[in-house]
Amino acid sequence: MTASLKQPFDQMAGLPARDDKELGPLMEAAARLPSAAAEEVIRSLLRAAVGYERTGDTRYLTCLAQDALVTFRLRRDPETGKALDAAPESPGNPADAADVEEVLARHGL
Repeated sequence: MTASLKQPFDQMAGLPARDDKELGPLMEAAARLPSAAAEEVIRSLLRAAVGYERTGDTRYLTCLAQDALVTFRLRRDPETGKALDAAPESPGNPADAADVEEVLARHGL
């Protein structure tokens, strides 16, 4: 069995150019990421790469690519990005919480 030569990334067929018109707004969204979110994007990239390397399963890479496009397309709108980055509101008063068993019973579960 002969090993195939690895094709350079930037020469892969169908890869958009560095100045592709769709990449600009996505890169602007990436530049607005808070550092913790940017770190998580990098961590996800590395996890997918290591998962692929360990298993040969390309689903790690295709899933990452699909998730990245959804994430950055959502974040193209600065207001949506702000909403995604906002700290969650603190939980309500525990006394106001519904009893789980009661809610399940009410729904026949």
